[in-house]
Amino acid sequence: ARGFNSQVGSRTRGVAAGGQSPSVRDTIDFVTIASTGDATDFGNLFTGRYNSAGCGSDTRGLFGGGNTNPGSTTWVNTIEYITIASTGDAVNFGDLINAPQNPGAFSSSTRGIWAGGENPSPSPSTYNTIQYVTISTLGNAADFGDLTTARRSLAGCSNSIRGLTGGGASSNNNIEYITIATLGDAVDFGDLAENRSNLAGCASPTRGVFAGGQFTDMIQYVQIMSKGDAIDFGDFSGTKSYVSGLS
Repeated sequence: ARGFNSQVGSRTRGVAAGGQSPSVRDTIDFVTIASTGDATDFGNLFTGRYNSAGCGSDTRGLFGGGNTNPGSTTWVNTIEYITIASTGDAVNFGDLINAPQNPGAFSSSTRGIWAGGENPSPSPSTYNTIQYVTISTLGNAADFGDLTTARRSLAGCSNSIRGLTGGGASSNNNIEYITIATLGDAVDFGDLAENRSNLAGCASPTRGVFAGGQFTDMIQYVQIMSKGDAIDFGDFSGTKSYVSGLS
């Protein structure tokens, strides 16, 4: 059991990496999405971390940013990756531009994106940075553009064309989007039903879903290719904070 983990999915597998419970874990485990059942050991991160974010293609899963020690400012800018279809330990991919804690992340089949997060020094503040990598090649992240509002503890989701971010600390209900294939700043999409941070995101090719968050059981969704405010989807069985999602 661990909170603050990062997750990524292929068409067949869902993978969770890292987390805090109560100390940092380097655990990677997976489930087969089409069947119910307990998670199975996948391997280990080379840097145990929490408050990171995951994204990827159907082939590779990437995990970037986060903290290495609870209560410390030892925050990491490294990205590591796995091959989702095979088990094994994560391998170094490259570095993010900065060292974000609690960024949002999403991807297309070609690009992995991290957005926002918290800046560790010289004093805590939030990033508006959007940065990207090409998933199929190793290397450092490059600048993509900026969020409309600097924030952390936000959720990301995407289809192959658009990437969306929703919520964030503190007291943010913004949904913004980018077109993943082109560089540029994020654009306003609409609003969540309520201000939410530490929520989860996942998506199909048509719908983006934002779920849970600070002291809520709410699940809400948007149509990715059209702008607009989120609509009620349903509820979790109970309130869920510091939760992650994949699809």
